[in-house]
Amino acid sequence: MLPKPNGCVGCPLYGEGFGFVPDHVVEGAEVLLLAQNPGEYEERGLEVVEYQGRVPITEPHTPEPLIGPTGYTLAKKFLPLAGLDRGQVSLCNVLRCRMQAQGGRVNTMPSGAKLKQATEHCSQYLHIPKSTKLIVAHG
Repeated sequence: MLPKPNGCVGCPLYGEGFGFVPDHVVEGAEVLLLAQNPGEYEERGLEVVEYQGRVPITEPHTPEPLIGPTGYTLAKKFLPLAGLDRGQVSLCNVLRCRMQAQGGRVNTMPSGAKLKQATEHCSQYLHIPKSTKLIVAHG
């Protein structure tokens, strides 16, 4: 897991300071996909490259948005329907880490003031390339 940058200090999701998942910005991309938050695969840097039955097969990958099961479906099913591939799309998250609860990380989104504060902290890391013409909200 990647350490969280200094700008994350004070965020209600800071925890022990690990689990940061930076955006994957493609300079020149016209489409930016904005998801909600990383999952376990993205946080651990494991890309789903195929399935054997229902079991995901993974390979090590630099932590980035949408490399887990959701990203696999996106790349194999939805991006092709739009005439795109992963290399043509910037991939970002509103939140760049997962919430911690009961001693572990969970995919549950925070709510209320906690969500607002976390979103404000994470917004400093959102880079929208000048080439972006369309932002698609996912989640």
